[in-house]
Amino acid sequence: MLLPGGHERYTAVQSGRRVGMLDLEIHRWSWRRIVTVSFSLLLLFWGSVALDGMGGGIPLLRQTAGFFLLTFVPGLCLLRVMEIRGVGGIRTLLYTVGLSLILWMILGFAMNMLLPVFGIMSPLSGSYLLLWMSMVLIFLLVIAFIVDRRSEVVPTPGISYPKGLPFLFFIFLPLLTGLGAYAKELWGTSVVLMGVILLIACIPLLIGSGRVFHEEIYPLAIFSIGLSLLLHTVLISGHVWGWDINEELYYGSLAAQSGLWDHTLYSNVNAMLSIVMLIPLFSGFCAISPVWVFKLIYPFFFSLVPLGLYAAYRQQTSSLTAFFGAFFFVSFYVFFTEMLQLARQQVAELFLVLIVLVFLDHALERSHRAFLMALFAFGLVTSHYGLTYLFFAALVPSILVLLLAERNVVGRVVKRLMCWCSFFSPVLTGKARRMISVSFVLVFCAFILIWYLFTSEAAAFKSAAEIGESVLSSLQDELFMSDASQGLHIILSPTDTPLHELYKSLQLVSQVLIALGIISVPLFAVLKSRFSKDYYALSIMFLGLCVAGIALPYFSSALNTSRLYQISLIFIAPFFVYGAMVIVGLIAGPFRKRRPGAVTAWSRALISLFLAVFFLFNAGFVFEIADDGPTSLALSEIEEYPIFSEPEVVGASWLAKTAGDAERKDRYLYGDDISWLVVRGFAAMNSWTMAAEGKHAPDDSYLFFGAANLRSESVKVTAYRKVVRVPVHLPMHSIVVGRGKIYDGGTAVVFDPIPEPD
Repeated sequence: MLLPGGHERYTAVQSGRRVGMLDLEIHRWSWRRIVTVSFSLLLLFWGSVALDGMGGGIPLLRQTAGFFLLTFVPGLCLLRVMEIRGVGGIRTLLYTVGLSLILWMILGFAMNMLLPVFGIMSPLSGSYLLLWMSMVLIFLLVIAFIVDRRSEVVPTPGISYPKGLPFLFFIFLPLLTGLGAYAKELWGTSVVLMGVILLIACIPLLIGSGRVFHEEIYPLAIFSIGLSLLLHTVLISGHVWGWDINEELYYGSLAAQSGLWDHTLYSNVNAMLSIVMLIPLFSGFCAISPVWVFKLIYPFFFSLVPLGLYAAYRQQTSSLTAFFGAFFFVSFYVFFTEMLQLARQQVAELFLVLIVLVFLDHALERSHRAFLMALFAFGLVTSHYGLTYLFFAALVPSILVLLLAERNVVGRVVKRLMCWCSFFSPVLTGKARRMISVSFVLVFCAFILIWYLFTSEAAAFKSAAEIGESVLSSLQDELFMSDASQGLHIILSPTDTPLHELYKSLQLVSQVLIALGIISVPLFAVLKSRFSKDYYALSIMFLGLCVAGIALPYFSSALNTSRLYQISLIFIAPFFVYGAMVIVGLIAGPFRKRRPGAVTAWSRALISLFLAVFFLFNAGFVFEIADDGPTSLALSEIEEYPIFSEPEVVGASWLAKTAGDAERKDRYLYGDDISWLVVRGFAAMNSWTMAAEGKHAPDDSYLFFGAANLRSESVKVTAYRKVVRVPVHLPMHSIVVGRGKIYDGGTAVVFDPIPEPD
């Protein structure tokens, strides 16, 4: 169960286990048992490899064994070696996965650099990959056995849950979602998926009632909800869909196919180990195509983010507030739409949540905390540059504020100024110890400088410099200008229908409640929050970054406003609940004496109702039912969106191979704003989008068009009015004048370059 102090403790002890509990933590495993299970998985894995070589493999055996070996065994061994115990089931699970990922990223990088020196030119593919990764696993198991062989228990991922229908419901919810996605693809019906969305919307209502689900089921509930939401959109196509993920597919596949990561290629994506190491390692070891690594394994990693947030929120609030905050995080549409197009940011957010969990974890020794924070910080830096820069932008002023607040004179001044508020809680100036040190900030800064300056020709560092220059150079003339600020433009832009206007209002209301909640925490001790001063300072700074996304020119558009807000929600989501509690408290104030529990009951009911409605709008359920401008990719067929059919994928692959011939390798590949993306997945370094003005594509380039182009006989390009995108539709026949069609796959065509005059 979860204690008021925030530490996790479970009641299923060796003697006298609680009746009616299902022990998934298996926290009494001996070292013999964990080693036996791990070696059994390794034997199963190599047996499946042998069977595959003989042409008689067992379906999914290698994939399942390989996934568990790579995802859990290394982290579990490292926790044993470091003698980290007693941190609770949720944290153990997250630390295990995080340590496994960062280990493979670091070891993959080391092998990529070292083994070619000894003549092994493909260390990231083939038999060499299987050999060195298996040797690492055996070495870790042996070391863990030697270091901790006297221990009777081992920290094992998991948690204890009540048996019964709630447990089964949340176990089968992702499976039901997968069946719904299959039904949508096979029969074209979204009825099952709509039923899943409706079920998820009912969960906060049932939990808010306090009569159906026990709080011990909350962690499983939030993990199951998060994974189901990710699956219901990621499985809408057999190929990756979206924008950045096609470039990620190219660089990940390039490293997997060549067996070597070329760190000199100029690209922000190519500098991220979360792509160029994890893709070839998981793909090669588990025999899974890079596409399905993106579509199945990465969503599992990302579904751990809301679970980690629940643990972080729960340590500082009540279990119900923690669930509401985590549910609000996954309800925002970016979580299950835009984030699925950014695999590197999925991993980076997991590392960021791990950093938060570590500095909140009072059960860790100081040396363990410093080591884990350094490891996860390196994982963050090498996973996504945008999230790294944002965290650094919030971290530095947070530390400065905390250092200033620690001074006695500041505490006395604040206390004197706030003496009018009898409920004032000194969150920042209190006596609680600061957990984020200045040395961590310096180490984090060093990681940023070293990695971004010396990989991919400093592409990530140059991108940050260009963004900073554009923001600073336009501050004086374009501050709070809607055509220069993407965030402000979104707020001021009119919507198409009243229903969409209502949706926009819900978003704005939730954001106002977040701001009110952050302000109210130090003013109302009655809210009973236990926010760490580090966490609260970071929350204030991320709220400030959201405000900067509205005020500063060219800032939010560099990352995308919706993604900036989604990242900020990692810290500020629970304050939505506090803001709502303040509003309900003010409204229900006159009834407090006559009905003492009215405020609490009304708060639960109204917050759960708001979350249910908010989620239904974000998931596109409301617009689908009303047939009012559907927004859900999973429930509707939305045109002009980068979701590609098999003929389009085959055509793009053919074009990339054809243009890669020795005689044609210098020819560039062009498409419109949508069609060029599928080509980018196979030829990112020489594929481009057409221009809106002037010559749309060079004469010596190939042109690729997909189903949307052929259906409308037009191409979609984008003109820019500063940060405002203006779509332009051009007739396709005017673009292909003088070109010949060299490929026709039904829903994909390719035109060759214009012949040079004799």
